[in-house]
Amino acid sequence: MSFLTGLALRRRSVTLLIIVLVLVAGVYTYNTLQRELFPEIEFPNMTIITFYPNANPEAVERDVTDPIEEAIDGMEGLKEIQSTSSENVSLVLATFEFGEDMKEAERTIEASVNGISFPSEVEDPVVSRINNNTFPVLQLSVVGDRDIPSLQRILEDSILPRIERVDGVFRVDVLGKIDEQVTVSVDTDKLEDLGLSLAQISTAIAGNNLSFPAGDIERRGATFAVRTTHEFASLDEIRNLTIGFESPAGTSPVSAGLADKRGQRPIRLADVAEVELSTDEASSISRTNSKPSLNILVIKDPDANTVEVTTQVMAELENLEDIPEDIEIVELANDGPEVEKQLSNLLREGLLGFLFAISAVFVFLLNTRPSLWRGVVLSLRPTAIIGISIPLSIMSGILIMALAGLSLNFMSLAGLAIAVGRVVDDSIVVLENMYRHIQRGEDRFTAASVATREVGAAIVSSTLTTVVVFVPLAFIQGLVGEFFTPFAMSVSFALLASTVVALTAVPVLGALLLRQGDFPDETGGAGGDNGNGGDRVTLLQRIYRPVLVFSLAHRIVALLTAILITGSSMLLILVIPVTFFPAGTPEYLTINVELPIGTS
Repeated sequence: MSFLTGLALRRRSVTLLIIVLVLVAGVYTYNTLQRELFPEIEFPNMTIITFYPNANPEAVERDVTDPIEEAIDGMEGLKEIQSTSSENVSLVLATFEFGEDMKEAERTIEASVNGISFPSEVEDPVVSRINNNTFPVLQLSVVGDRDIPSLQRILEDSILPRIERVDGVFRVDVLGKIDEQVTVSVDTDKLEDLGLSLAQISTAIAGNNLSFPAGDIERRGATFAVRTTHEFASLDEIRNLTIGFESPAGTSPVSAGLADKRGQRPIRLADVAEVELSTDEASSISRTNSKPSLNILVIKDPDANTVEVTTQVMAELENLEDIPEDIEIVELANDGPEVEKQLSNLLREGLLGFLFAISAVFVFLLNTRPSLWRGVVLSLRPTAIIGISIPLSIMSGILIMALAGLSLNFMSLAGLAIAVGRVVDDSIVVLENMYRHIQRGEDRFTAASVATREVGAAIVSSTLTTVVVFVPLAFIQGLVGEFFTPFAMSVSFALLASTVVALTAVPVLGALLLRQGDFPDETGGAGGDNGNGGDRVTLLQRIYRPVLVFSLAHRIVALLTAILITGSSMLLILVIPVTFFPAGTPEYLTINVELPIGTS
């Protein structure tokens, strides 16, 4: 440890430059760190969702759910399987032991499920992990005095493109959509009079609405994909589609696919059917403030900043100018302001802790003799050293957090806030010992080196002892451990950084700033003997000395009192409520209504 101190003192200018760089880099890193309300948590759950159109719950269970359960049963680390088979959909929830590699589990489940032979109508199963990045950070509702298809066109043309182009947006889901479709209502009597069939109409429509790859073209070393496309662009094109040819009297009509059509009148689709634009049957209905609406769920990238993503999305929506006046975008939920609020509260608590720590140090160092004003001036220099060491330790911890890939959440920031009161200890020990050597008349640089070497082992062992208390929090199994890992790491990083600061930065700052008389000595003077035999003591010494003398004189009483206080405190655990998260005031009321089976 003396090597670090000696190197810092020999290269004082470099040490000061590093101090400035660490402070600046720490502030920049703090402002750019990913901000989240909760730590990134990988829940040990996997969902397998499979759609089976037009199937009742019994068929879904028999053809989908049971084969999936049999395929994944027996996987390593699998704790339990829960499933729900309802009309048209199967949901299988696989729960694993905490600590399992969920990415590997996802790959294994996908491989197992893909090997199942489902009925042809079953859609491909969707396997996904559950973590806090899969939940939307912003929920909006688009409301207007118009029907859902009209709202949907405005949403897809003007609103969704603006949201999807925001950096950090991973996916945008829309709830309440109704797919538009072209309905062809055939008049069977007319069809029979013309001698055509429904199959001919279906073939004509399908054969004129195509899009498929048609090979490649190579030119000058480049390959261009070619696609053949013929799709309907309007309802009139569908109405004017030729589905057959009316033959002369006494002969049979000819379908549109036959080659020889000379002298035959074409039969248009509009001649035998009505073509209209309609909507599919709605599977869900969304309303906001009693009006038809579409809900937008914005999901961010795992590495994106929640505050930045939500702020940029709302800024894009505020700049929308090409939407009708009756369209309103209602904000249902926004995690950004909540994250900012919670982190700001923790930051405020940390700053208050920093100010209280500095104030306490200043009061303890305050020397009111020979005058109050001079005592204040003399106490400023050592207080300034402590005032620099605290943010230097915290900013160093933030830099290490960034290197470790931690985000700035309420747990990691809480760890830094708690560390504020502890990182000052090492610096105070070094500072006090330095001053003691300076009071003996030693050179300031010699005093800084010798004093730091004397207490170096003590402050390192003290810090490591404290770190050992917090580190086990990172090894707690289960959901609690997932939450407390960033807390334990942020506290440990700041504490370890404070030891390095006490061994390097504090000796350099002390050698440059400390003077004799900065601290009140044991006689109450401004340094050395006050010339009066010096038996006066400070106010704090007058309060503390009688307590110390009594404790040493009555050791048994002091020990029994300590044991009694500790035991009484432990008994309070039995009456203090225990909960993972304190209950807050809910902002939403959800009502679930169960209706009879078969209700649409």
